[in-house]
Amino acid sequence: MKTVHRLFRIADDTATMVSQSPSWYRLLVDTDMSASCTGALRIYIADAKTAIEALGIQPRRPHRYPFDLIALEHVAKVVSIAESCLILLEAQKVGEAYGLSRSAVEAAFSLRHITMDRDDMHSKCMKFGGYSQHVKNFWLYYTRQMHPGVPDSADVAAEVKEWALTGDPKPEREQWIDTWRTALRTHPLDQPIPAGSAVTSELIKKANYATDYSQPSQYVHCSQIAMDWFVPEDGTPFRFSMPKPTVEHAPESVSSILLEYLHWVIAYALWGQRIDFPASLKEAFEKAFTDINGQPVPLGLGPRSDARKVCSLGSEVLHRNGRIPAMLT
Repeated sequence: MKTVHRLFRIADDTATMVSQSPSWYRLLVDTDMSASCTGALRIYIADAKTAIEALGIQPRRPHRYPFDLIALEHVAKVVSIAESCLILLEAQKVGEAYGLSRSAVEAAFSLRHITMDRDDMHSKCMKFGGYSQHVKNFWLYYTRQMHPGVPDSADVAAEVKEWALTGDPKPEREQWIDTWRTALRTHPLDQPIPAGSAVTSELIKKANYATDYSQPSQYVHCSQIAMDWFVPEDGTPFRFSMPKPTVEHAPESVSSILLEYLHWVIAYALWGQRIDFPASLKEAFEKAFTDINGQPVPLGLGPRSDARKVCSLGSEVLHRNGRIPAMLT
């Protein structure tokens, strides 16, 4: 196995190196490229869809329980992102899949931020939804500026009515979330770092942010890092050719990002709705992780299994139509 880790040396006992965030372990070792990686991800996606649908979750009134909608739409979106990345990987568009994988990380950050504090979830949900209105107002303002004195078209007028738009572009410049702070703050689902760990919780979180969010972002924004795949040969006529991928961005790395952050998105979504995480899905994650990384899940990786005991508010158990086990009100 080739070592691509650049931030800290591998400890003699890797079992002591644990994480509060999804994917630090991929920094340490990079397995040989194999189609089994994408196959393992595909199986996990299918298992996840089956497990979530089996819960029979019925979203409640959105004005009172907005997180129900936000949680489930995030799960559906990240599943779609992962399936799209598989198509790109099969077409040997690894760099494009790598850039798109960042959206899965961002979705996980959004749910992490919203579910950080149960008492503040409703207001954060409103802020998440409100930001879309700010973006629409920004669009409306400049659409009208391009056509001064011209009444809104029927399509624009429909958008204005549906979103209750004012045309004020200023709030759009204010981001609703600070991803860096969200990544570093402690979440109830984070695994504890045992005494004697070779690395600190803060270093693990910063390393995850660097490798899973900041680096793929360069492929979203088309910086020189992403362009390195396409640097033409000097002194020869330019020809279009397949990109030249590097080991850090090989299909197994993309598969790892998608696997781990989809798993976290599901964990945040269910925890925020006070639904027990399916044991079968935890087992499916562990198998997929082993198939992709060539080693079992290290101690501490993934959401803590006792989070419900630690963080439950002690509300009365509610069974929705007898279909959902142990959901709290």
